[in-house]
Amino acid sequence: MTGEEWIRQLFVAMLANHWPLSRIAIEKRIHVYQKQKRFDLVLYDKDLQPYMLFEFKNPEVKITNSTFQQAAQYNYTLRVPYLCISNGPDTYCCHIDWENKEYSFLETLPL
Repeated sequence: MTGEEWIRQLFVAMLANHWPLSRIAIEKRIHVYQKQKRFDLVLYDKDLQPYMLFEFKNPEVKITNSTFQQAAQYNYTLRVPYLCISNGPDTYCCHIDWENKEYSFLETLPL
């Protein structure tokens, strides 16, 4: 199991305590700028709309601007209101206000 997969499995175990497993999608294909990509994990709301996108990295990988750009590209297609990036030791979650084209970082996951 890769470090990235280990982090994902830890998050799935934690999320399963707060979110129905039937509304958690792992590694589904999406089209991003006419290319096929796979997101790491997405939570869907009660109306089955994408709610939160997760991007996971190996614990040794530092979370940088390029990490956020990768997740933002996926989110261009999904348009979720929440984006979460984690390498295990460091986790960042932000709310995206699509209407005002703004984002703000959160202290906790909005579950």
